[in-house]
Amino acid sequence: MIIETSTIPGKGGFRSPFLCACIAFFLLLFQPGCGKHTTTTVGGSESSDTTHSVHSNDLSAKTSGLHTQPNASSSIAALEEAAAREASIATQLQNAAAMMKTSNLEGALRLVQRIQQENSTDPYVGMQANYLKAMIYHRQKDGAHRKEAMNAMLKSLEMVQKDPKYKTAVEDGRDACDVIRMSLERGGKLYAHP
Repeated sequence: MIIETSTIPGKGGFRSPFLCACIAFFLLLFQPGCGKHTTTTVGGSESSDTTHSVHSNDLSAKTSGLHTQPNASSSIAALEEAAAREASIATQLQNAAAMMKTSNLEGALRLVQRIQQENSTDPYVGMQANYLKAMIYHRQKDGAHRKEAMNAMLKSLEMVQKDPKYKTAVEDGRDACDVIRMSLERGGKLYAHP
């Protein structure tokens, strides 16, 4: 169902489902552990972990009795390092959002710009940072910078959409929506309707 057509100055109209999908994706990005799937192959068996961090105790319990590859400890360390980096970035972005909500716009903008400089090659971080920058510029009533930040966010979004992890996350989200819809249809009045 299309509710209305909203527009961004200088661009064509966007249909509301596209806007809702973008907002839902951004909310997913700000939730630690949400939508992240890492698959580790050790000794021929696959295990899936849906959290930001992979603990070596958990992995050793899963692989006990299996023949492990010699570079398994280095891959575990790399996964732990990447998870710690992602958690740190998510925390910093949440701090910037909190600063923005408390009207510390200059501090939030400096923090977001620093995060963006430190992670300039990561399109996921770039998309989140540009989204926050656009929100900050909107609150500052700076239309030109807001437009630049939104355009940069859309460019980052295009790069993210080419990533297989994004396609998997979208499919997982659609599956989750289908499950919720089926439970509401089958449960009837047992479930509260929003």
